[in-house]
Amino acid sequence: VTGQKLHQPVTGIVTDSRECQKGDLYVALSGKRVDGHGFLPVVTEQGASAALVSRVNEELNIQQVLVEDPLMTIGTMGHNWRKQFDIPVIGIT
Repeated sequence: VTGQKLHQPVTGIVTDSRECQKGDLYVALSGKRVDGHGFLPVVTEQGASAALVSRVNEELNIQQVLVEDPLMTIGTMGHNWRKQFDIPVIGIT
């Protein structure tokens, strides 16, 4: 989506640092009470492959993909992934 090449393979995508595992792409979301950027040191220690961020922390040794809005970016990523498959979409209300 961003055009930036990742240095390591990504095996999953997480927004919760407590669920982050080795190989994951961590998405740093900023909320009303918590800013996911504050957990970048934690996910780096847990072995995340990279982080999708709206501001870079130069002190960390993790690839950080800088985007304007990480939430919008993962939405676009999901949309692009879904377009690869010719399967019906079902909505339940």
